[in-house]
Amino acid sequence: MGTRFRCYRNLNDTGHLEVVKNGISEANIPIDPMVDQSPEYDRPWSEIPKQEQIRSSDYRQRVRYRMYLKF
Repeated sequence: MGTRFRCYRNLNDTGHLEVVKNGISEANIPIDPMVDQSPEYDRPWSEIPKQEQIRSSDYRQRVRYRMYLKF
């Protein structure tokens, strides 16, 4: 049937991620190790070059062509 879940954004000052199911504590995980000791993914990147604007006349031609393909 799969996993069902619901997010209740309740904040507390315990410093733990708490998972409660049917009133029973299923997990109580400290947050600091997940945040402070996890790897930081800071990969190099470059800006994507800007593309030309799409002309509306080109778009209409493509839409008509797609309509014919459906038949």
